[in-house]
Amino acid sequence: MTHFACLRSAFGRALAPVLIAGCGAVLLGAIGCSAGVKMSVAGSGGSGNTVGQGGSGGSKGTGGVIIITTGNGGDGGDVGPTGSGGMISPDGGCMADQLVKTPTQPTVFVLVDQSGSEFTNATTGTFFTLRTAVLQVIQNLQATTRFGVGVFTGNQGSSPKQCPIWTTVAPALNNYDMINTLYSGLGQPSFKAETPAVQVIPLIQQTLAADSVNGPKFILFATDSETDFCDDGDPDCPADAVTYQLQSLYSGTPSIGTLVLGLPYTGNNIGAQVLQNFANAGAGQPVALATGNGTTSAMQLYYACNGQGTNAGTDSWPNLYAAAGHTAADLTSIATYSATAGTAPVYTPTGADTQSLIDQISAALTTIPQSCVFDLSTLKNPIKVDLTKLSEGGVFLNGVPVPLDPNNMDGWDMVSDTQLELFGSACTTYQTTGSTESLNLEFPCDLVIIIDHP
Repeated sequence: MTHFACLRSAFGRALAPVLIAGCGAVLLGAIGCSAGVKMSVAGSGGSGNTVGQGGSGGSKGTGGVIIITTGNGGDGGDVGPTGSGGMISPDGGCMADQLVKTPTQPTVFVLVDQSGSEFTNATTGTFFTLRTAVLQVIQNLQATTRFGVGVFTGNQGSSPKQCPIWTTVAPALNNYDMINTLYSGLGQPSFKAETPAVQVIPLIQQTLAADSVNGPKFILFATDSETDFCDDGDPDCPADAVTYQLQSLYSGTPSIGTLVLGLPYTGNNIGAQVLQNFANAGAGQPVALATGNGTTSAMQLYYACNGQGTNAGTDSWPNLYAAAGHTAADLTSIATYSATAGTAPVYTPTGADTQSLIDQISAALTTIPQSCVFDLSTLKNPIKVDLTKLSEGGVFLNGVPVPLDPNNMDGWDMVSDTQLELFGSACTTYQTTGSTESLNLEFPCDLVIIIDHP
């Protein structure tokens, strides 16, 4: 690894020529310090606190443009692109240049229900139609989206009892072959198949939280709304528990959103409300209590559900109630409900055919926001930064300073020595304005390290 030669302003601060997208041969030649680029002569010493005179002898090389920057108090002048005071900009007169986002692939974990309601028989039903649609979408998008798949059910009626039964492929690019092998080998269970989503959502959270690849992370939840605790209890209770889990995923670190693919089912009175609740919870929007079964308050839900879900072990309703920080005196629900519900989309196919499912899956995936992660190692002249000196750097969004935020709540931070990420309002502004926003860096020389080409 080699450090940049330092550029110094008249105030004595060393500034790095950060090449991010653009600036042409001028920056390229300066960064390489080769192909005609020559090191300048040291500036002469200044007297007292005055600025030393710039060294002489710099000349234009064939591979770039050389200047002699002003030394400070006798410090040597150094090599840099054309500009005043040794600073860089698109026109050669300022320090920073625009950063163009290098795409970071989103991660989408497809969660599929293998319960009995998804099968007409051993060869037909929603499970098979959905499988064809999911596999086709994955095959089409696998080069740009990191897909993983989890298929779940549970067995409590016959031996051997197992809950959950969880078959999964971890997310990765170009993952179609592995997913196809697993998914195509599954069919209708030979037992009474349950739907313990409440037990597999924490498993997805563990997988995605341990995933070191930055970028948007989402669950695509294909469901008819009918989940359970590996039993046939009150459907209000697992719906409340899953809603709470999806709310927690969205508000957690990393934030994991949920896109809901609503599969057809008419088995209960709260199906449409539950699908909307799952979608709102997964998008961070307000959720309204599902009242189709006559439950009209969080207290009623508490009395109906306290004691439900013993087959789910640590993921039973009472255990999740306690994990959410509630006590028996609270007499409330696990999930957080509001008087008015949000309007997050539920992607419901217009028919039972494969193309309708493909259309809705594709529509859901197009809503995934662009990444707020910028990978500096993928530049033509890749760089990394010294994470111990981030306070010396500056980031500007359309000319407005973005604060450094090591807590990753609202501002910018280097999540690794090569990946810069925007958080909170800065990320939202960048996502909602897209290419109309410019993101500029001002990083001192001692912050930046060139990554040598092999």
